[in-house]
Amino acid sequence: MSADNGIYILKTRAPNALPEGVVGGPASSPFEYRVVHAQAIENLYYDIETSQYNEQFTPEVAYSYFKECQPLYSEDQALRYAHQLEEQHYILEYGVCILEHGEEVFQTFTDEELSAHEAEGEALMEANRKQRDAKQAAQRAASVIPFGEGMVFLPNAIYGRLLQKDGSEVHGSLSGVTELGISQEVGCEGHLSAALNGEGMDLEFLPSDWNKD
Repeated sequence: MSADNGIYILKTRAPNALPEGVVGGPASSPFEYRVVHAQAIENLYYDIETSQYNEQFTPEVAYSYFKECQPLYSEDQALRYAHQLEEQHYILEYGVCILEHGEEVFQTFTDEELSAHEAEGEALMEANRKQRDAKQAAQRAASVIPFGEGMVFLPNAIYGRLLQKDGSEVHGSLSGVTELGISQEVGCEGHLSAALNGEGMDLEFLPSDWNKD
């Protein structure tokens, strides 16, 4: 099973950076660095509305991952801290990674704003799911060949479970079945069920070793 984890350094533009060459403490750094151990970091880049991954991170998701991090103001300092965190994790699939976003600013959000963003995301995911299901249903409907009276279904194999008289079940396949008539009145499922119950047909069930209870 994949750990899907790493030590991630989020590099962003410092919102209060002083002009280049001007010294003034931490604010003189053009960048901020936030370091965290996390899993599934790709969530930062997933756009729920389009169901695609972007090059830019989603601000609300970035905040939820890095909100507890103290901003650092040099890459060397961030790397030193990242390697300290690395020693605390026995399994680290992706090691130490720098997420380069020097053109973006790390934004902060209230709990209410995060809840609203989460609710909006869930609504979009549900809408996308319904749209996907409707599309798949339409594709299936377009590919259906309706059975009519007198048509014959020729199965290559029929696999299933045999319910024995003592109440036990045996997994296996039917042999000796070359065709099953499909009745428009009875319906495919009902007619197949009647056939598999042995009504009017000589069926042989061959038990197998697959998927036994």
